[in-house]
Formats: sequence, C-alpha cells, structure tokens
Amino acid sequence: MSNNKTKPGIETHPEQTGLGSDLREMLADHAHDAWSRWMKHLFSVCQRSDNGTVLIPTELVAKWNRQVQTPYANLSEMEKKSDRAEADKVIALLERNAK
Repeated sequence: MSNNKTKPGIETHPEQTGLGSDLREMLADHAHDAWSRWMKHLFSVCQRSDNGTVLIPTELVAKWNRQVQTPYANLSEMEKKSDRAEADKVIALLERNAK
C-alpha cells in the first residue's frame, strides 16, 4: 500500500478512496483550474518589479488575512457567494461522474 505525501500533514491513499480514477482526475483537474484562476487574479492585482517579483497591495493582504481567519459561517454573503460558486463546480463534476 502506498503512502504518498503531497503536502506536509496531508496523506493520500488513492487505493482506499473507493473512487474511480476518472473522478479523481476530474477533481484534480478542477483543483488545478481553481488554483490557476486564483493565481491569475492574484498576479493581476499585484505590482510587478523589474526583477520579476510581485508585491501584493497592503489592503488585499489585510482582506485576505481576515478571510483566512474567518470560518465560512461568518463570512459575508458576498464572500460566501464566491465559495458557493466553487462548490457548484464540484457538485457538477460529481453529478457528471455519477451518470
């Protein structure tokens, strides 16, 4: 049995999930897409330096730090809307795999 570690503290056991490899790949593709969209947004709001580094504006650091520390239940409705949209994408993937 393999014991892959993808990130510190996160162990994966694909053979124990009971999920097909197709669903796993669909969810992995979604995870990459979500990350990619976030990084594009992040880079679009940062200041780029000549040496290739980026600077995140102070107000966005404060906003995102607040959001990181806030449980989902305590987010504003606007913030929840964004998370719900992401959840809807996962639900669509699961429904597509169930067929």
